[in-house]
Amino acid sequence: MLKKVILLQLGLAYKMFKNLEEKIKELENKEEILEKYGKEAIEKLEKKILMEKEELLKEIQKIIKELNLATQDDIKELKREIEILKKELQELKSKLMKD
Repeated sequence: MLKKVILLQLGLAYKMFKNLEEKIKELENKEEILEKYGKEAIEKLEKKILMEKEELLKEIQKIIKELNLATQDDIKELKREIEILKKELQELKSKLMKD
């Protein structure tokens, strides 16, 4: 009788082990599928965000142009020209002082 109970318990334990093994495999498969589709979804989302960012930047540049606002490059160029004019003015002052 004890032998039958032990064998029954071993059988149940083995069945539970096999069920757990199957569930683990199912979960691993689901995880692989989720990883694959998750990566694809993230890549698509990144591409979409980059495209929308580029479109937004183009739209902003268009608005700046329409409003005739100075860009950072315009301001840098003006600063450079001012520095050149300051140097030329200083040189002219120096020449006038010598004469």
